[in-house]
Amino acid sequence: MFDHIPSNTGIAFVIIHHLSPDFKSLMPELLAKHTSMTIFTAEDQLEVCPNCIYLMHRNKNLVIKGNKLQLLEKAPKHSLNLPIDIFFQSLGEEYKEKSIGIILSGTGTDGSRGIKTIKESGGVILVQDPLSAQFNGMPNAAIASGLAEFIAEPEAMANVLQQIPNLDLASEFSNNQSNDEIFSNILDEIKIYAGIDFKQYKKNTLIRRIEKRMSLNNMDALLNYYQLLKASVSEIELLKQDFLIGVTSFFRDRDAFDELKRTVIPALFVNKLPTDTIRVWVVACSTGEEAYSIAILLDEYIQENQLRNDFKIFATDVDNFAVQTASAGKFNVGVASEIDKKYLDSYFIKNVDSIQIIKRVRDKIVFSSHNILKDTPFIRMDLVSCRNLLIYLNASSQQKVLSSFLFSLQRDGYLFLGSSESINESVDELKVISQRWRIFKNISKSKHTPNFESPSLLSKELLTKSPKEYINKNAENAKEDADLAYLKFLTKKYSPSCIFFDKGFNILYIKGDAGKYLKFPEGMFQSNLLKMLDDGLGVLLQTMVSDIQESDKAILIKDNLVFKDQSQLSFNLYLQKVNVADGFKDTYLIHFEDTVIEIEKEIDFSKVQVSALNELKIKELEKSLIQNKNQLQYVVEELETSNEELQASNEELMASNEELQSTNEELQSVNEELYTVNFELQDKNRELNLLYNDINNLFDSTDVGTLFLDSELKIRKFTPSLQKHFELNEQDIGRSISNFAANFKEEVRLKMIKDAALALVELGTIEDEFKDDFDHYYIRRVSPFITIDKKVDGVVITFVDVTTLKNLYDTLEVKEKLIEKESLYNKSIIENNSFYVVKTDLAGNYTYFNQYFSDMFGVQFQDLIGKTSLSLIMPEDHGACIQAVEKCLAEPNKTFWTTLRKPSPAGVVVSQWEFKVLKDDQGNPIEILCLGHEITPLIKKQEELQSLLNIN
Repeated sequence: MFDHIPSNTGIAFVIIHHLSPDFKSLMPELLAKHTSMTIFTAEDQLEVCPNCIYLMHRNKNLVIKGNKLQLLEKAPKHSLNLPIDIFFQSLGEEYKEKSIGIILSGTGTDGSRGIKTIKESGGVILVQDPLSAQFNGMPNAAIASGLAEFIAEPEAMANVLQQIPNLDLASEFSNNQSNDEIFSNILDEIKIYAGIDFKQYKKNTLIRRIEKRMSLNNMDALLNYYQLLKASVSEIELLKQDFLIGVTSFFRDRDAFDELKRTVIPALFVNKLPTDTIRVWVVACSTGEEAYSIAILLDEYIQENQLRNDFKIFATDVDNFAVQTASAGKFNVGVASEIDKKYLDSYFIKNVDSIQIIKRVRDKIVFSSHNILKDTPFIRMDLVSCRNLLIYLNASSQQKVLSSFLFSLQRDGYLFLGSSESINESVDELKVISQRWRIFKNISKSKHTPNFESPSLLSKELLTKSPKEYINKNAENAKEDADLAYLKFLTKKYSPSCIFFDKGFNILYIKGDAGKYLKFPEGMFQSNLLKMLDDGLGVLLQTMVSDIQESDKAILIKDNLVFKDQSQLSFNLYLQKVNVADGFKDTYLIHFEDTVIEIEKEIDFSKVQVSALNELKIKELEKSLIQNKNQLQYVVEELETSNEELQASNEELMASNEELQSTNEELQSVNEELYTVNFELQDKNRELNLLYNDINNLFDSTDVGTLFLDSELKIRKFTPSLQKHFELNEQDIGRSISNFAANFKEEVRLKMIKDAALALVELGTIEDEFKDDFDHYYIRRVSPFITIDKKVDGVVITFVDVTTLKNLYDTLEVKEKLIEKESLYNKSIIENNSFYVVKTDLAGNYTYFNQYFSDMFGVQFQDLIGKTSLSLIMPEDHGACIQAVEKCLAEPNKTFWTTLRKPSPAGVVVSQWEFKVLKDDQGNPIEILCLGHEITPLIKKQEELQSLLNIN
């Protein structure tokens, strides 16, 4: 690249490459052969000067502060060191829009994070085309970040670098008033294209962005660039993206997010009901990293404090493409270094080349296209985050945006700005929480309606034009039509006959009298050019088109002949590929040029004398001799040239030796890059080893016999417990399971194999119970083995020992039969004895009485169940019965007796009753048990005796 860079560009070059600390670099000697600029090896506090090259120290990392280089200690030997990212970050912070980051050949992802700082600061990002790079890891990583502005081979980069320092649009604006009008027209073009009015942004910032785009397009006049914009939609899109500067990262300004987590996040939940939702608005969210960072902090706080609150985040941006990217929630794996490991493990799903935010967090965020300068703001927000947008807006627009934020925030809501932004006139309505990190609290007691444009008014402004505007537009169209007429006249009069055709040689357009150079065969007309050319010329043209694919140069084919109407026409043919920048793709142009042999005089051969003929012959021989002498001289010169080429070859061999030294230097750099990549692989390998150890310990400790088979039912893996069923060892992996005998019946083994084949087809789980030869019972479960990409790649068979459960079940079954038998026996005793057995609930309602009671009193169980027991007691005895129940409840551990009279079909029956409380398993009273027997005969005997005593 330095072969093509002049030594007076005014740029200082700092080269950061991967070096082993034990290797002495030959880079200064190698570079000196390709540039006349002074080369320094970086030293601490070395002043940086233009038109000089600075090489990094092999044992240190390098940063720039002010105009001086500073050396930093490298990370420990076994830690990941990213020297390019470190330097790029310091370069972007110090030199802002004057910084240039160039990513060249290299492995790994170093540099892809540092270019974010340069891009955000308004600097230029150049990346080597990966196809031209010996190692394409670093170029691909930089391109994947979406920040590369110019991707090309190093030679083309050199041309861009020469152009960058020569532009100074700011001074041109003061010297040329017409540039103001052109600048305004450029902003109008973007507004028509994207609907964004950049006139509300800072003018100098936009000028610097235009200046950068002009440099990348190799233009030095603003008018030329404006014409390019009018002709190229892609350039308008690129300029719009440069104006927007969609650069962001996870937890950007880590200390700022730590302050947000410590002071703001807990405060959001104060005075909130468990059913309240925290509302957050992230303005200018770009690709969503900031919105997801805040969502992670909120979710973490809710989980740690076991809160029931929910939250909703509204993330908006004016860039539709950025909003779509953010909505996907998928990011390049390179950004993982920006995220703490605990968040990376908890909130992201890791893929091969990307990380994906988990669905629970993604569902909390609503991404939307929204222009804060003209659209209605969101309302009732607890937190508004707008970081690094205000710094690009002019003063009036800043106040307009801050007014929208105050309208959006609830009282005691929080505002989170970028570290370089201020609140100016809104200071009375906002309380400073953190001056350093620009965190404020809304203390305003009233709301001011913000000034925002109505979308309908905006549409009207775009669609409605005044008569004067239409007149001016018609005048411009008339002028353009006149220009077009003149151009048509000139091309018709002076342009050559030519043909445009595509890569398939199909004719696209013919200009002039090109038909006279072609032949038209009989039959159906074909528009293929090769069919209309002489066979030899057609073959040659095909070869030349193949060559011009790479060289992109015009080719001349001279002295072609074509026969037309019994005459011969000689012509030259020019071939070139049309430039893609002109709006053509895979298009070629040939144009024709007639060759004419002028006739000086005519000679009548019959009138020529013999002497004159001899003299003519001599002259012809002399002419031939002169030609031979010239040819001889040419051969001598060729020999001299060959000798010089041999000398040059010797010098090239010497140069090759120097290149070998250069290659050795590059190999050493590659060794450092491989060391870096190796460290990353070791880290991944450690994770895999941990996972492998976990799985092995799980397999060794489980009592569940598990067998893994592939799709051909060959053994893939098994747990040690499986050896209870099959005599397997590690050497049996890869063999078919059908070749092994089992310690259970053959029909059980065959059914297992059949079920395994069936599970592969039906994708279902099959269970079965069997007994082995040792009288042990097992549950056998066959399930399909499903990979992470949802493909069936075998089966998993598990054997769960249920012998203990089976024995317990059998024991319980025996006990149940005994209990059932005893219950029947007891029931028979209760039903067939001569005692009354009655149970009531605690309110005195019947819940049970035996058959003897039913027969004695002539009642049926279904008639009295749930009814009061007092219905079968003589009214005079109700008090005695109630008193007995109350005593039982008062002293549930005692038994109480009473005598009651009950009516029956045979008359009044006198019976004596025992009352006792029945309890549940917890000792709580649930029922009253009443056991009674008839004492009517005894009472009658007593009455008879009493009568006899009275008589006596």
